[in-house]
Amino acid sequence: MLALDGSDAYNMELSQRRAEEVKQYLMQNGVDASDIDVAFRGESDLVHLSSEDALKGKNRRVSIVTTGYAYSNVQELVSLVEPDEEDEFVIEPQRESKLTLSKGTDVLIPTDAFCMLDGTPVSNENIRIQFKEAFEYSDMVDQHLYTQTENQILETGGMIYIEATQNGKPLRLQDGKQIDLTFPSQEEVKEGMQLFTGVEDENGVIWEETGEEITSTTDNSQAPFIQVDLSPLLNLDVKGRVIPSLDFATMPTYPKAVRKPNLPYKGNYTEEKYTLALEKYHAALKRYEQDKIERPAKLKAWTEEAWRRKELLFQHKKEYALTKVRTLVEQSLNRVRMDQDRVSHDRLIGILFSFLSKSVGKAEYDDWFHIRKTFGKEVVHVRKTIGLDFPMYEKMPTHYFFRELDNAIKDVQRQVSARRYEMGYLNKEDMARYVVATSKLGWINCDRFYEISEDLKMDLHFASISDDDEFYLIFKRMKSLIRPRKLKGKVLFNDVPIGEEVRLVAVNMKDGDANLALRDFTIGESNSSKLNFSAAGIEDLKKALEI
Repeated sequence: MLALDGSDAYNMELSQRRAEEVKQYLMQNGVDASDIDVAFRGESDLVHLSSEDALKGKNRRVSIVTTGYAYSNVQELVSLVEPDEEDEFVIEPQRESKLTLSKGTDVLIPTDAFCMLDGTPVSNENIRIQFKEAFEYSDMVDQHLYTQTENQILETGGMIYIEATQNGKPLRLQDGKQIDLTFPSQEEVKEGMQLFTGVEDENGVIWEETGEEITSTTDNSQAPFIQVDLSPLLNLDVKGRVIPSLDFATMPTYPKAVRKPNLPYKGNYTEEKYTLALEKYHAALKRYEQDKIERPAKLKAWTEEAWRRKELLFQHKKEYALTKVRTLVEQSLNRVRMDQDRVSHDRLIGILFSFLSKSVGKAEYDDWFHIRKTFGKEVVHVRKTIGLDFPMYEKMPTHYFFRELDNAIKDVQRQVSARRYEMGYLNKEDMARYVVATSKLGWINCDRFYEISEDLKMDLHFASISDDDEFYLIFKRMKSLIRPRKLKGKVLFNDVPIGEEVRLVAVNMKDGDANLALRDFTIGESNSSKLNFSAAGIEDLKKALEI
């Protein structure tokens, strides 16, 4: 570590400075200070005792020791996504308690709220109460939380866990008592929110409906008349586009493999006929050997042509649906133009937003006619080779086709929110906060059902490497995270809504190393189940869950 020329005290101080400089460098490059331990040894740990300058120079060193970690399973990795954050308070049972949790939830606990599990009163000693909050996808994954009942998808406004003990013994809320929680500010308060309670099993928490409605702090009973700049909407180019034609030459014939001929059995032929059969055999064998060389290139060319036509065919159907969407959008925007001076703009935007979520509906597009026109008699081989799973464009919501409209509506929505605040109709601190009253402890959830008709549902299948794999389907336009069923080497997401933008996050483990696969897609656009895994760690998983 140090040269031999200075005193022990000087060399010890120099050793410390060198080690601290390395620590500062690591911190500046993203290493947390709490993960670094510094030790300095002066002349007590020399590499060379020689007085030669070249060898003494090797004592001037800083050694960095790192520790690797091998995960035993995927669940161990997932449990480290978020640090174990619990809010813990000590309260007096005879006093009302007002608490604020670390993620912004306000809690009101009434006096004499708790009793023992058998209903007997608690003593006058302090009560320990613990909370966990789950508002982001990383919180949910860490706590094995999902947004679904036994058979329905939910959209969550937040989940909270409550536990109370006195002298280490569990408590419950007394009959007739409840805890009031005001959740942190939301981007948007949504109607139809209910209180759900959690039931834990070996796979996580399943939510059960209580039937109790959840209110919010926003009161729109005396809504103001609001006018904002609608130009982001009204200036959109919504004119229809020309649908490309599908004019193809006859699809090349599928290059079937030449079968290997069998050597003729001499006992079945006369000498003369056997000679002819043998000649035919050698000619067929030559064709077989030649086909082994030539067929891969022919098959590649045929497959590339099939993919090219398939992509053009799918684009043709998409443009067909898009033309219909633009016509509907133009009609809707014309109504906005007519009503903009007599209807409050927040109501106009609400109507448009509802329109965006609706599917395009039945489009008069004959899939089979266009498939036969594109591939002719080769349809069977195309289906077997590359598949013909048509995107369900007719069931996609409008926003899938017209992102510009979605962005313009959000722009106007921001203007409306700002205008409401300027006019004094919203308290900025309390804007869009759910108010929940619970008479039960444990996990509770502010949720609403994702209502969708049966014809807009489909199943998603993905291959699973092992029973230890974890798969998460994350929704982008609503706060929903669902888990699959595992069945015979596959994972299955049942009855997912067509047209929703989602992210699939899959994690598996091999030899103690974690592997991660990510796929962003729109449900119904493609049914491909291929996933590409690559080595990853905790930070990669955290980033994948940030939507």
